[in-house]
Amino acid sequence: MATKLLFLLPIAILIVISTFCLWKYLPGIKPLDYGLTIDAGSSHSEVILYTWSDKVNGTGHARQLSSVEVSNGIDDHGEDIESTVNELYNAVASAVDQIPEGVLGPFPLFLGATAGIRILNLTKPELVDEIMSSINTNLSNSDFNGRSLDVKQVRILSGSEEGLYAWVTVNYLLNSLEDDSTAQPDEMDTLGMLDMGGASSQIAYQINETNENKNDQSVNSVSLFGKNYTVKSHSNLCFGSDQGYTRYLFELVRRHFDNTEIEKDSADNSSSIRSIKIRDPCNHDSPVEMHRGTEFTSNPCLKTLSTYDLENTEITFEPSMNHSKCASVIIDLIDQSYCEQHYALCPTSESDPAPLKTHFYAISSYYYSTKVLPSIQNGGDVFHNDTDYLHQVNHWCTTPWVEKVQLADPKYARYLCFKQLYIYYTLKTIYQFTDDQWPYIHFRNKIRDSSLGWSLGYMITETNIIPSKPVKPVIWSKYASFGSLGLLAAVMIFLTAYWIGRRSKSADINHA
Repeated sequence: MATKLLFLLPIAILIVISTFCLWKYLPGIKPLDYGLTIDAGSSHSEVILYTWSDKVNGTGHARQLSSVEVSNGIDDHGEDIESTVNELYNAVASAVDQIPEGVLGPFPLFLGATAGIRILNLTKPELVDEIMSSINTNLSNSDFNGRSLDVKQVRILSGSEEGLYAWVTVNYLLNSLEDDSTAQPDEMDTLGMLDMGGASSQIAYQINETNENKNDQSVNSVSLFGKNYTVKSHSNLCFGSDQGYTRYLFELVRRHFDNTEIEKDSADNSSSIRSIKIRDPCNHDSPVEMHRGTEFTSNPCLKTLSTYDLENTEITFEPSMNHSKCASVIIDLIDQSYCEQHYALCPTSESDPAPLKTHFYAISSYYYSTKVLPSIQNGGDVFHNDTDYLHQVNHWCTTPWVEKVQLADPKYARYLCFKQLYIYYTLKTIYQFTDDQWPYIHFRNKIRDSSLGWSLGYMITETNIIPSKPVKPVIWSKYASFGSLGLLAAVMIFLTAYWIGRRSKSADINHA
């Protein structure tokens, strides 16, 4: 018996060694990393929670877990900074609550303020500094049910950065950034991006780096998944859809003043309200719209070379649809030479014409302004050509108001005719898209379940510098020896039972 058990000793030793090797050399379990971004936009803010586990050549495969929206932008409360900070804190707390229990911080957080803050920074840089500093201090020093944040950045993104990160988002979600080859990517391998927010618009696409574009501030280099990309990302501040609409209304006011006997610079300091009625050629039959004159004169995007006294002025915009006049005003708004005759801030088209046969994803206002058009409403994302697009827009513009509000929120329905035409002439005039390129423009707000915007691209890029968490072994070291002994004991019990069974059977045979 002892001899037989001695024979089994090498097997037991092999089991122990195997157990140790499994603990030591198996890749183990990669714990999830979590991070948050705050998209501090001009019309609202959004806190987004991301997670990733594995990295490929240093870049994390991030995916969105949840988002919490704040109805106000971080500049909407003006000098009431405490309200701004409290709103963001509550939203961040809600997002942190979505992280599973047992996962300890600190969690990296990045806040990027976009065009709304860039505009405010033109006139009130001290207020902007105070807002950003207060947010940073509050979030850095706050406790979220025993968990904390590692506030990496609270800063204003440039328009070029905003476009770059949105480009990363689109290409990441469409799997255009990874392949098995070691060659550097060609510009035809990726997609372009068109982003129109409320206060600015961006275009971004990959180019080949040359000596000529190295000093171009709209050219960015980014390393993703072990490959380097050179991206042209051009932004026009004050030419998003909301600011574009405000400029359109003011342009109607400016033309009204220039074509009447009303003095531009009035010396009358009377407190009486002056009422002006102006026809709106981009509005079919929606309710009238009323504005105070100071709404225009206080807007830095509308700074004119001439001055207009709009104090104590109330302006009523009455529907008066006229396709040709509507188009004419919009064309002038985005024409650089016309703009420079009247305004201090004008659009530029420093980018070359959009690359031929490159697919572009048009996001944000590009999608939300056109989703009521048949091609998008019926589940598609492209138009056959620019004529097809314009035909659908013209039909929407003359659709009765009672039908429009069945397809769109009344709060936004009145602006859609203008915004759809504004998109058309932006693509045609500023970005120089040809008729043949329209089928390559995809109007989308999501790819699968992920929202299209700059924040995911921002987080993905930042994972390059966020250290990975250590891998958890499949078998914890403190349990490895117990596991080996337990496994050995189980084997010995099995072999002993087997030996007893054999001996009992042998005894029965001999007895017989």
